[in-house]
Amino acid sequence: MFAILLIAVLGPGLISIIIAIVVIDWTRFARVIRAEAMSQGAMDYVASAQVAGRTQFGTMLTEILPNVLPTIVALLTLEMGIAVIVEAILSFVNLSISTDSPTWGA
Repeated sequence: MFAILLIAVLGPGLISIIIAIVVIDWTRFARVIRAEAMSQGAMDYVASAQVAGRTQFGTMLTEILPNVLPTIVALLTLEMGIAVIVEAILSFVNLSISTDSPTWGA
């Protein structure tokens, strides 16, 4: 419902569709990635990296990010299916990109 309202306000178009999908789905990414990063941050190898003198940014970049990356890729793969469905719904109610462009909902 919020996506339909957002597209109605922004107007139909590719950028509006992308904005609507991002506004709707960013919370799932934030919750899952934050939980996974906090879980990885409590591991012993992160503590040993900090004891060894690595900065917080360096620890995040070299220790936490490589372990969170598979979760990000899996979540992105699942969310792409949801994004296609949202675009199809918006196209079905004629709030997607122009009618002469092929879409999933047209």
